[in-house]
Amino acid sequence: MNWYRVPRIEEGVAHVEITGTIGYSQQTAETLLADVAHAESIELHLDTDGGCSKTAFDLVAGFGQRVHRAIVRGRCGSAGIFLLLTAAVRECFPESRFMVHSAQGACLGGVGQIKAEIETLERINRRQLEMIVDRTGQE
Repeated sequence: MNWYRVPRIEEGVAHVEITGTIGYSQQTAETLLADVAHAESIELHLDTDGGCSKTAFDLVAGFGQRVHRAIVRGRCGSAGIFLLLTAAVRECFPESRFMVHSAQGACLGGVGQIKAEIETLERINRRQLEMIVDRTGQE
């Protein structure tokens, strides 16, 4: 199942619908960025439980300052929060639901592998908190 689609690009604005599990299909951050490469600005429509944080971070970097508006039409959780925070204007429907949580993972292996996984999770958590503080002004 695809996690995004770009139903139209009109007057330089790419309308992007994100409705699946971000980053979990044949679609990647690179394919979405290629689909909106010629758009001057981006409008996101979000209804997602989240997905892969790396994919979301890659999209945040690739979108740059082009996301002028994000609309939460249902759920916006986990990695979806990062995409929401890229927008200059953020809107939501009254029935919208949000979920923010610490990064999670699982690891089997030796001490070195487990330490590396812990460092990765801590880095993701720091990056998430920094983004939320930066974009909302809240600490």
